[in-house]
Amino acid sequence: MKQLKAPGFMAPKAPRWASRALIIEALVLMAVLSCCIAIVAQGLSVAAATALDAQQLTQASAYASEMAERFCANPEQVPVEEISGDLQVVVARTSEPTSTGTLWRATILVYPVGPQGQKVEASEALGAAQAGAAAGGSEAQEVSRVIQEPLCSLATARFVPREVS
Repeated sequence: MKQLKAPGFMAPKAPRWASRALIIEALVLMAVLSCCIAIVAQGLSVAAATALDAQQLTQASAYASEMAERFCANPEQVPVEEISGDLQVVVARTSEPTSTGTLWRATILVYPVGPQGQKVEASEALGAAQAGAAAGGSEAQEVSRVIQEPLCSLATARFVPREVS
């Protein structure tokens, strides 16, 4: 039988392998925890970037719709190029006179304005649109081939009847 130790005596020391196992277990736990935190941080940064892109696309589509409404109200008064905040709108419009009036068509493209104020040249976008229309192709397809990809594009038309005297 084992002898009981008197009070004041220390208990026997644990074997060395037990303390090493505890250290290894703590290191593995820290590694797993670090990986979990890195995955959560990556997910949050992707979500933030997606939210910014969605906000910019929403603003671009709202701006294109506003320009389409202005075009439908008065096709001749719509500017060819306009910048609002960090968005640039380019309107490629054509008119087709008919015996009863004029058919106006417009392709509205919204581009992001770069950090240094870089913007798409309206003449490039309009030239591409007119070249596409002259070749018999779709105006929207030709305009989208301009150097920079637009955030949003919208095609609209309005018929203005001839005034009766």
